Amino acid sequence: MKRFRFACALSLSLAADQLAGIRPAAAQAVSDADRRAARDLYQAGSEAQKAGKFAEALDAFQRSFSVFEAPTTALRVAQCQAALGHLVEAEEDYRALGSAKIPEGSPEAFTQAQQAARVEMAQVTPRIPSVKIVTTPLPSQAPGLTVTIDGQPMNVALVGASRPVNPGSHKIVASAPGFVPAEQMLTIQERETRDVALVLRRTAGAQPVATATNPAAGGYAPIGPTGNRGPAPPVAPASGAEAPYRGVYARPGSWSAPYTQATRRESPGLYGGGIALVVVGSIGTLVGLGMMSATDTDATGAETRPYGASGAVVTLAGIAAIVGGSTMIIVGGRRVPVNAQGAWMPLVKMSPTGATAAWTF
Repeated sequence: MKRFRFACALSLSLAADQLAGIRPAAAQAVSDADRRAARDLYQAGSEAQKAGKFAEALDAFQRSFSVFEAPTTALRVAQCQAALGHLVEAEEDYRALGSAKIPEGSPEAFTQAQQAARVEMAQVTPRIPSVKIVTTPLPSQAPGLTVTIDGQPMNVALVGASRPVNPGSHKIVASAPGFVPAEQMLTIQERETRDVALVLRRTAGAQPVATATNPAAGGYAPIGPTGNRGPAPPVAPASGAEAPYRGVYARPGSWSAPYTQATRRESPGLYGGGIALVVVGSIGTLVGLGMMSATDTDATGAETRPYGASGAVVTLAGIAAIVGGSTMIIVGGRRVPVNAQGAWMPLVKMSPTGATAAWTF
């Protein structure tokens, strides 16, 4: 239904014959035959509404209203919307009718309908539930992100904000290029406030999209209180290739923030094994030194070191284990980016005249 721009509200007891004397304004140019048909639809809708057949009544009232935009009909539309649980639509119809300017000389029924709209809207508004939808990543981090509720698009500017919905079950879906869509079913009651978190997983092989707030993907990092942005990090070289960019980048008068990216151990198993080997080697070295320093006396009373040779072997083995374990820790414990393409990490040097970033890979 075209939204009635001057609201909807009137009690159920408003008689159908109050519409009968209404003649359209000249601007509506409604023929007598169409006006009679609209009146009949209004009367049919009124009977259906009294019988509790709100869907049938709503259809009749909406069709009647499309022919002649009477405040009395608009009120009945809002009442049926509220009875069917379409609280968001009912509130908007009530608000439009309640804020409308009724022309002077209009039937008293029009004024009564407007007054009723204001009263009934105050009863409907507190019943409307709301939902706050939060996506990961945020819209600013995933260009092209869309959110739909029951197949209807929601403006992504409302992500993270409370949004009214009708009570009942809803299907909420978030999707973005390069991500697997995330969806969630929500059942919400009147007056409830709910939060919905949708986490999108990146599809296999998809690369991060460069955005103003995603420097790891080649965008610009927000820097400083003035909103200046630093340079995009250079492209990481292929494995074994010479870095395409090394040196110093200077941007006088601006402040640069370090670019960061999640990293991991290159070989967690090798790193853990190295730690264990160093521990074992340290213990072995201490035991070997103890054996070498142990003394005894022979039959003549002379002092001897019965375990000297064995202690030396154990000590050398312990030292070798320490060296080997340390090598494993260095090799396996090197931090590498989670992203297989590598990541450039700047070393930022701040100064009053600007920021100097020395890029290393």
